[in-house]
This record gives sequence, structure tokens and C-alpha cells, in this order.
Amino acid sequence: MAISPPGSPTESRADRAHRARRELNRAQTQGLDQASIVLSYLISGVLLWGGAGWLVDHLAGTRHLFTPIGIVIGAGLGCYLIIHRFGALGRRGTPPADPGPPPDRDR
Repeated sequence: MAISPPGSPTESRADRAHRARRELNRAQTQGLDQASIVLSYLISGVLLWGGAGWLVDHLAGTRHLFTPIGIVIGAGLGCYLIIHRFGALGRRGTPPADPGPPPDRDR
């Protein structure tokens, strides 16, 4: 049984339905992947920097001074990474602006 290329007139109805289901699953999976990345950035930032603050508290002998500071810094850096990574999603598909004619080099 030969498989027809997508969009060809000989592509069967079942092949088109299968391709549509695959594309829908791919779109849903991509959304779940992005959500899990966002969550992992927030959790890892809080844990990493909160742990660093706890370590500084432990070594310096202070009682709960640097731990909350580390947690807030970790949450802020996690948010920064999320905005840096996903903030440009709407701009990726836009073409660059036309730079105009090349400069005249004879002058």
C-alpha cells in the first residue's frame, strides 16, 4: 500500500483525518511543554536562590535573614527568564523592517 503525500488529490480521507489529529496533538503537547517549562523556571529559581540564602544564613549564623531574600530574588529571576524566553513569541513570525535602499558609497 503506497502512502500519498499530504495535500495530493489521491490522499485518502483517513490519511487527512490522521494528519489533522497528529497536528492537533502536536499543538496541545507544545502548550503543555511551555507550561511545564514556566513552572520549572519558577520552582527552580525559588529553590536555588532560597537554598543559597539558607546556606548564607547557616554559615553566617543569622536567623532567617537571607532565606526570604533569596526566595524573592529567585522568584524574580524566574519571572525574568520566563519573560525573556516566552515574551518574544509574538514577534518571531514578523519579518524584519525594510531597511530601504543601500547607502550611496560614492559620496
